[in-house]
Amino acid sequence: MNRIPRTLPANKNPPVTRCIQITIPDDDEYERDLNSVIQRELATWLSWERDLGKNGTVVARLWKTALATWKHCSNEKPVPAQGFLPEEEMFRRVCINNKCYVEFECCPGEWIRLANESQLGQSGQPGGTVDQPKPGGPPVQYCYTLQANQILYMPVTVSSGDLITFDSGEGSGWDGVETDSFGAPIYRCYLGDVFFGGSCSGGRVFHSGDPISGNPHMAVILRIGSTDYSMGPGSFIVPSGFTNAPFSLLVNDSSLANNMGNYYLCVSVKNNAVGTFSHLFDFTISPQGWDGSLTGGGIWYSGQGWGNAVATGNNYIEITVPRSVAYTRVEVTYISGGSSAGTSLSGGVLGVGNILSIAPVDVSGVNVLAVGTVPQTGSANLAFAMVGDPTVQSYIRSIKIFGAGSDPF
Repeated sequence: MNRIPRTLPANKNPPVTRCIQITIPDDDEYERDLNSVIQRELATWLSWERDLGKNGTVVARLWKTALATWKHCSNEKPVPAQGFLPEEEMFRRVCINNKCYVEFECCPGEWIRLANESQLGQSGQPGGTVDQPKPGGPPVQYCYTLQANQILYMPVTVSSGDLITFDSGEGSGWDGVETDSFGAPIYRCYLGDVFFGGSCSGGRVFHSGDPISGNPHMAVILRIGSTDYSMGPGSFIVPSGFTNAPFSLLVNDSSLANNMGNYYLCVSVKNNAVGTFSHLFDFTISPQGWDGSLTGGGIWYSGQGWGNAVATGNNYIEITVPRSVAYTRVEVTYISGGSSAGTSLSGGVLGVGNILSIAPVDVSGVNVLAVGTVPQTGSANLAFAMVGDPTVQSYIRSIKIFGAGSDPF
């Protein structure tokens, strides 16, 4: 066949596929020959003419995908294992660093990784609703296409201490000036290595006029606010002085306007801010693990909450839960009766469904809440108490506890 690079088709990415069927001699060798010719002549980027957009790779990938659908007509005998593999044996699942991929065996022993939608770099500037990393939560990955002549503004802000990780990078870009001894453009990968022969192969250079002169020319760099930082493989900790600052990705070049090419980048952001929690104990549903027996000061009433024992003239409610908790705020909803009820709630408004905000009290290193009574000491119990009218039924209906970190309950 003609070894001169093939002319690229006018439509380089048809939106749909076409099914065809041909009949070949009933012999394994004929089938292998046909498959290898298509693989060699159509499914490799070297077979296609070169252009700045590297569309030969796009067309070759379409042919590789087409070959993945190769199968026999119905009622035909299967091809032996030493020939072309049955379709179900041409794919395998691979998991790396908790990420899973599907790989296709285009030739015996040569596996090509197929990306799913979440692993492909999205084209254009991101917009719309995008997941944000939660304080203290797992990192969130963002995959987008960076045009070499543009700045990619990421859809997330960062603060001091946050972690930005370069998960992966593909593609290459040209600065519009640099050429080799044959006058051909020198494309560079996202770390600044020369892209040649289908791989990134060193040859980094440094330009004094680039945003970061000590960073390889045309390597992808990180910009937080208006400050540029080197961003090689691995992780970068956002330095001090930033709060909810925007960040972006761009190539390390003094002038972006004349650049060409694309980079397909995946970056993860971990929000290292201390998280907060709130936990609601609804005592109208159940005791919620609290105990009123330590001082005999609480009885649980279904549908009402923890209350006092009016029958014995008890005006006292105290409940505890076995937790030593550092909290920042406590909200209590209660029902109190009588003119003297609730006086232990630091002037809380009397009535039904009142909400009272209470600052934390630290006693003997144990964070407890004690209202109207001496807090327990020497015990890792969070306690709440209220004093009411001994002749009127009162209830603690719920307690909502707020604090820093993860929910201890």
